[in-house]
Amino acid sequence: MSKKLGSILGVFVKGEPTTATSIPPIDENKNFEITLSFEVPIDAGKNQVVKLEASSGIEVFSKGISLYSINLNMGFRRDGEGIFTNTATLNNSEPGNQRIPLSITWADFPPPGQHTYILEIIASANGLTIEDLPMISPIGFVVTHIQLPEQKK
Repeated sequence: MSKKLGSILGVFVKGEPTTATSIPPIDENKNFEITLSFEVPIDAGKNQVVKLEASSGIEVFSKGISLYSINLNMGFRRDGEGIFTNTATLNNSEPGNQRIPLSITWADFPPPGQHTYILEIIASANGLTIEDLPMISPIGFVVTHIQLPEQKK
């Protein structure tokens, strides 16, 4: 006897899969912060799951020796409420290229109705010099909308 696992109702891809995003200029206190967000509307029915996947990273091309800290926070929101978040941090004092990759996945079981899912990325750093070049890696945001089969009683 085979079980039907469900059917995919739609897959939505957001982001810029082929380019890096420049960070705004580093301020006089050697800090920066940038927030990026991407949203996808979903009309959820009974027994539906929304699978959220995101990946990105932050890279620093440091020419000098300075102590700096980089933070990358990625989170999912449904209708403005946070449902999952993860953070990666790097503290470094060596010259050269440094990269923090971060990927997150979440399966959400929303109530029936219209919902807006948002991927929010907050990148920040302190201690960078004007010669350091921070970049946000390409961003991928995939939303898979799945219909689960009815449960027999």
